[in-house]
Amino acid sequence: HLFRSPGQRGLGPCLSGPLGHDPGPQCRAVRDAGIVRHREHRRPARTARQRRAGGRRLRVLRGPAARGARGDLRRLLAAQRDAAGRRRHADRRLGRRHFPRRRRAHRVDHPGRRLDGAHLHPVRRRREAGAGRRVPLLPAGQHPGRDLPRASRGVRRARRRLDARHHVGRRPGRARLQLDEAALREPGAGRREARRRTRHQPEQRGARHRNGVPSRRDSLLRRGRDLAATGRAVTPDTPPPRDLRLLATGTLGVLLCAFTLVEVNYPLLAPQSRLAFFALVGLALCFLNVPIHPSLKDDPRARAGDVVLAVLAAACCGYIVVQTDPLFAAWWVDGQTLGNRAGFETTFDTAIGLLGLLLVIEAARRALGLALPLLAAAFILYALFGSAFPDWLFPHRGYTVPRIVAQTFLHSQGIFGVALGVMFTYVFLFVIFGAFLEATGATRFIVDFAERVFGRSSGGPAKVAVLSSGLMGSLSGSAVANTATTGTFTIPMMRSAGFQPVTAAGVQAAASSGGALMPPVMGAGAYMMLEIVDPPVTYLEIIRAALIPALLYYLSLILIVHFHAQRMSIATGETPAATAPAGDETPDAAARSRAAGIVFASALGSLILFLVLGYTAFRAVTLSLVVIIAVSSVSKATRLDWRFTILSLVTAARGVVPLVAAAACVGIIIGIVTLTGIGTRLPATIIPLAEQSLFLALVLIMISSIVLGMGLPSAVCYLLMATLIGPVLGNLGVIPLAAHLFIFYFGMMSMVTPPVALAAYAASSIAGTRIMPTGLAAFRFALVGFTLPYMFIYRPELLMLTAAGEPAGWLQMLLPVAIATLGVTCFAAGIAGQLRNPLALGPRLAIFGAAALLLAPGPSVELAGFGIPLLDVAGVALFGGVLAANRESTRKSAP
Repeated sequence: HLFRSPGQRGLGPCLSGPLGHDPGPQCRAVRDAGIVRHREHRRPARTARQRRAGGRRLRVLRGPAARGARGDLRRLLAAQRDAAGRRRHADRRLGRRHFPRRRRAHRVDHPGRRLDGAHLHPVRRRREAGAGRRVPLLPAGQHPGRDLPRASRGVRRARRRLDARHHVGRRPGRARLQLDEAALREPGAGRREARRRTRHQPEQRGARHRNGVPSRRDSLLRRGRDLAATGRAVTPDTPPPRDLRLLATGTLGVLLCAFTLVEVNYPLLAPQSRLAFFALVGLALCFLNVPIHPSLKDDPRARAGDVVLAVLAAACCGYIVVQTDPLFAAWWVDGQTLGNRAGFETTFDTAIGLLGLLLVIEAARRALGLALPLLAAAFILYALFGSAFPDWLFPHRGYTVPRIVAQTFLHSQGIFGVALGVMFTYVFLFVIFGAFLEATGATRFIVDFAERVFGRSSGGPAKVAVLSSGLMGSLSGSAVANTATTGTFTIPMMRSAGFQPVTAAGVQAAASSGGALMPPVMGAGAYMMLEIVDPPVTYLEIIRAALIPALLYYLSLILIVHFHAQRMSIATGETPAATAPAGDETPDAAARSRAAGIVFASALGSLILFLVLGYTAFRAVTLSLVVIIAVSSVSKATRLDWRFTILSLVTAARGVVPLVAAAACVGIIIGIVTLTGIGTRLPATIIPLAEQSLFLALVLIMISSIVLGMGLPSAVCYLLMATLIGPVLGNLGVIPLAAHLFIFYFGMMSMVTPPVALAAYAASSIAGTRIMPTGLAAFRFALVGFTLPYMFIYRPELLMLTAAGEPAGWLQMLLPVAIATLGVTCFAAGIAGQLRNPLALGPRLAIFGAAALLLAPGPSVELAGFGIPLLDVAGVALFGGVLAANRESTRKSAP
């Protein structure tokens, strides 16, 4: 019966056909077809038993085609399994053993390996997301049908005891991918067909599978592909509409967006009441969307607890709405609002406030992790036990629990204060703005535009990532969201061009983090400065001051990428959009790209126009949303029907959930700072240090900003640091706007600073790299961003300001901008180790020295009416020497 070639020994028998003829050609045909089936045991008694049961003699694959199916993939054909099932199991219950009890099969060290004499039952089919696709094969040593030597009786007894101790028989089996496409249920098949295929299949011991119901992931992926064909933003991980939790989340999201758009433009509620209602919906969404732990996201009891917490959060915030707004005057205690009852709060007020504090801290833990909640808890303990602190930790007399609760939750100095007000008035509107732009296909247009600009240059895909991330980050303001949005396109593009995965992820993280620095939107950072900077400044002054540093940051990224591509001998890296002629695009794709470009240009142009005309930020964003909807409705490719409109609103509401939780938690810290007076005592400690050295004070503030900003969104980090450290820089003789931009920059740089670099984490998940090497790569590419704040503190001309804070002229800015550009170029060449030719260690250190001389302040001499710094002259001379030596080495190396 057995046919086995010398190269196939040890892979199991190849049995003859039922009529005894030579099955070699048939085996080869089955092998070439790629069908994996059960192997039939070689014992005659086993074969006879299978014949009596109605089964057929099986053929087993050999050779390279049979090596390496994943898991236990040995399967019968559908027709054979159905015929055997009708004869043997027609009137028997599912899951019963119908063979005589024999020796039990045991796992050895691979789930698919069985001992000789194993119970040979077909396993139930389970539809998987990867069904029907190519499956990479494993080495021959891991083939599930490989023969194993029989263990002794003592070894088998020990294995049975070990299996019983670890519940091996009750543990769900590993998911099986199926290669027999004919046996799979088609997407349109009904449940009756699925039951007919799986009704008479006894369950294999140790592999308890569910019925053969297809996974919902395939339908979602199909829906995602259909929507992706229109060029619009898709969220394939959205559960089906029948989910009640999704229905509640969608309803709350639409309600939050509608309330914000109406209340910001046409206020109806009191200031504290509108913030309390905003927090009510935001915290409820947080508890409904973010589980208490990722492992419990499908646990019914945990989800029920989340619903209870969402209801409690809504009740606490709703109590603030009722007790502060005149519309509910009939419900006031003693006819007075909470503000009028300050200092005479009831016990019920304190209980509601304490519960609300705990819920806010828990929501922040779910949305952001432990960093910010622990910091808020530390400030609460500081307020409680301030009298026990030593002198160097700013002691105070201490406050009672009712006083702390009133300060942080019941009144407008804490949670319902500045931080949540900025999120409500400015940030959330820009989140909605970005969601509508993504729904019209602007994300794909930005990437295509960047490909057209940089696609043919050296390191083109990486430059595409830099430009597209800068444009998208300016609108979203979230480094993580920007990385996830544009990195999906750009990281695979960079890897295919020859960049290492870690390098591609690092470039994407560094570019996405700098998006909040780019005017005109600056990720709503400009509008937060409008509320915080003292003396007040206008919006145009902020974006005018932030323009040159942002351009220098992205110039450094492009230069680093360019030099790195040359050093690594990476090819030109022509992207598909850059290499394809204009006529090669399909009409639908070209029309979609043009329509999305028109929508993007009109949205951004209208926003800038309304701001220049003097409209407030929230009114300008609202009018720009109207422009987006009107312009997108002209073309069918970008038209937003009611489904995409609701999807955009729900996406925006989900995106703002972490910001609401973070702003509420930051409000606790702000309330404690105001209550204890630490905000005025901290500058008194740093000012004496600044009198000795302003540079040391700036370094201390930089470290504080990075450490406190780790794990926080850049906007939340800026709010926190502006509250704690902003007054310090204002007392150091630094221009107030420059001081706030200094804090804002380092709040952004915390996104790429290991060990907590959230943008690098997001990029590493896309590139499939380890977190820490990706964080270090992002830190290396963004290194110039750590020097820019020092440059504009010492040279305010980079902010288009004079030393007195007045607007600077173009001639005053010309020389500082030129020197800063040359210094950034030197820094980029030193980081990449390349100019025209690779730099050795000596020239590399020399060019770093030139960059330090160009970026550092120093004495200057008057020449032709201009102040020429001596250090800059030395830096230019050193750079010229390195460049000349590098060009000479290029000539010598030329053939």
